[in-house]
Amino acid sequence: MKKLIKSDFGSEEGFKSAVKKAAEQVYGSGFVWIVRDKNGILMPVVTANHDIPNTERLKPVYNIDLWEHSYYLDRQNHRDNYVDAALERINWDEFEQNVKS
Repeated sequence: MKKLIKSDFGSEEGFKSAVKKAAEQVYGSGFVWIVRDKNGILMPVVTANHDIPNTERLKPVYNIDLWEHSYYLDRQNHRDNYVDAALERINWDEFEQNVKS
């Protein structure tokens, strides 16, 4: 996975930065998805409300729920801290299985 993350994002920090930047684009309710395109490249994609990425072109690998209910009780309006925590708790074994399947 480290090789793929480095190839697509430059580094693990580049990966986290790209996800955080995508999360900043969500106003109100939505999700940040890490998807794999038909060429095998990982990238963050943002969807609003209950939308999902176009699964004919993109394979969802991981997502972060940015609806207020997912973080408000623990973090009030500090959604950025919630995104940081979600990125620190990625189960890389499951992430890799999702990439490969």
